[in-house]
Amino acid sequence: MSEHTHDKLQQDEPARRPGLVRVTEGQWAGWYHWEPVDFFEEHAGPFYCQPEGDGILCGFIPEAKNRNGGGNIHGGALMTFADYVLFMVALGADTDLHGVTLTMNCEFVGAAEPGQLLT
Repeated sequence: MSEHTHDKLQQDEPARRPGLVRVTEGQWAGWYHWEPVDFFEEHAGPFYCQPEGDGILCGFIPEAKNRNGGGNIHGGALMTFADYVLFMVALGADTDLHGVTLTMNCEFVGAAEPGQLLT
């Protein structure tokens, strides 16, 4: 992990301290969204989270854009969500920390469909 922010891809945007912002409208009202956004995660998601007891609950409603050729949610979309969850569980709201995933393995045990809430 590094204490340095990695904002090389966001040079044109004004500097903002990253962190969780509460969603106030729509189906995700009451949940939190990480801002400024990670452009890849935003494209694959968007992903949300909310505190739950001593932990955190992360959520994602995949859309048609996340489907594979068989009509189910693409494994890459699920892995991207899993990577987001790992980040939120490990670092959460602590904006002084930054991390990257070095390795991640997965085995799929079932299919997901568009419009289905995944947590």
